[in-house]
This record gives sequence, C-alpha cells and structure tokens, in this order.
Amino acid sequence: VALAPNVLFFARDYLFTVLRSDVIPMFDVIQWHGIYDAVPNSEFYGDYYYEYPSIIQEIKQTATAHGFDGEYWGTELTWCSEEYPTCHAPDQPWEIQATDKIAAKYDARGFVLQLGMDVGVLFGGLESTSAPWTYPTVRNLNTVLAGTRPTTLTVEIESEATNIVNYGFTLPNGDKLFALWTHGAAVEDDPGVITNLTFSDLSAQKVEGIDVLNGFQQGLITETENGNLVIRALLVRDYPIILRLID
Repeated sequence: VALAPNVLFFARDYLFTVLRSDVIPMFDVIQWHGIYDAVPNSEFYGDYYYEYPSIIQEIKQTATAHGFDGEYWGTELTWCSEEYPTCHAPDQPWEIQATDKIAAKYDARGFVLQLGMDVGVLFGGLESTSAPWTYPTVRNLNTVLAGTRPTTLTVEIESEATNIVNYGFTLPNGDKLFALWTHGAAVEDDPGVITNLTFSDLSAQKVEGIDVLNGFQQGLITETENGNLVIRALLVRDYPIILRLID
C-alpha cells in the first residue's frame, strides 16, 4: 500500500498533514515527487536544492514518530536538457539544463543522495535512450549500486573545496562504496579539485575509482597510516565519483 505521491515543492504541507495522521501506519510506502530540474541557487526554487536532504530527514522522523515503519521512495526524479527536451512540457516553470551532460550530473547526484539516505529512486523524466550522457550514466549507477545499503564511513576530507558531499554504502559481500562530489552548480566541463581522504580504522586490499559519467574504472594508489586508509590526490568533480573499497 503506497501513499499517492505529490510534488514535494508545492505539497509539503499536505504531505506532513498525512504523515501526522492516524492512517500513516497503514502504508507500506511513503513516496513523493522530489525534484523537477531543481538546481543550486535557483531563481524559481530558491534554496530548495540544498534543503532537500533535510526535508527527507524531517519526512522520515515525522513518519516514524507516528507509527510508520515501511519504505520511502523519491519518485519522478527529473533533470531535463535543452538538447533532449523529451521530458518536459513548454509551459512548465522548471529550469531546464543546457546540455544532456549537465543533466546527467544532476541525475547521478540525485540517485546517490537518495540511496545514501535510504530512499528508493524512481526516475520520471529520464532522457531518451539515445541521449549520450543521461541514459548511460543511470545505467552505470544501477550496475554499481545494485544491492547496496547505506552506511556511515568515518573519513577526513582535505580539500580546497568547501562543498563536498559524500555517502557511504555496503555491498552484500562486505565491500564498501564511498561516493563524493562537489555540490555547487554543475557545468559542462569541471576541472575538479584535488582532495585527500583518510578513512579511520579502515583497511582495503584494493580501491577502485568508478566514474559513472564517463563509464570507466581504475585502481587507485593507497597508503596505510596508523591503521587508517589514505587516498591522496583524488580529483573530485561536480558529479559522483564512487570508490569501491575491496576487502
């Protein structure tokens, strides 16, 4: 039994009214339409893009407090582009991205963010299968993140970037995944920022870096210092790079 979704940006009060009602324990799934082309510093959305994770936390806390113990889904996750305008109507107020590549970067962020917060992901306006960036990126994310569960990895991040977001995951075989990106406005060609990572009390036989946007992976050079796993000079960009820590 799933709660019928509404567009969260417009129907937040409605959703929280339902969450606080006595019917909420009857549902198996609470779902909402989370983002339609919302981006940082949006003229239309304001700060909604940055507020979205805290809204998810509030949804989960409110629902739990009123007896809900099921699943959460963020549905119709959507970023569209002027290059492939197949997923929006002309009269919609959304701020469409210039290129399919930029849309793909936001797709990847939203995908990882929701899974990292233990929220199911359903896309609503995924570009055509002929789109060169969005479709392969989402396909790659499905492959890399299949079967994962969110977890907390204690890590120290040393970087000139002040807006790095990260999420940790575990795989059924015990391997860990760590995703991170710079969380400002995405651009066509981001040069990235050099970043050092120190994972506390964590070891790995091998670490692979996975680029879901460009579709490749490679082994990374690591060090061990005082029982901590250290990765130096990792180039963090404006879309998720995923590290696979193999035991």
